[in-house]
Amino acid sequence: MKQIKYKTFVKRKNFSIISWIRKSKEKTYESLSAFLSSKNIIPPGKEYWEKAINFYNDSLVNEANAHVNTTDDITDVKATEKTSSESLDKKNMIISVMKEKIKKDALSKTSSSKSKRKRRRKSNTENITE
Repeated sequence: MKQIKYKTFVKRKNFSIISWIRKSKEKTYESLSAFLSSKNIIPPGKEYWEKAINFYNDSLVNEANAHVNTTDDITDVKATEKTSSESLDKKNMIISVMKEKIKKDALSKTSSSKSKRKRRRKSNTENITE
């Protein structure tokens, strides 16, 4: 059977050597060559492999550094959340007090208008009966 060039295989199958390195248990050039040879593909040169494995290792270091920075950011956010949650509690208390005042004012206004309506009704009924 005829073997396919590595570049053609990459284009046709969207093969990524970096994702293969992430998924494989053995991260060696020989294991990559065996994998590609079993699929009748000509493996890339060792220089290509070295570039890919160096890129993979660099990305692992960058991810580890980013993880450390993220945990520091998370602790900072939690500290600010505590202070902001305290201020939110105060704001919520003020809002609830204001709502209660508004309800009391609304009740006092409605109770006086009801009494006026009752008086009006009485006066209207008195006029009709007379």
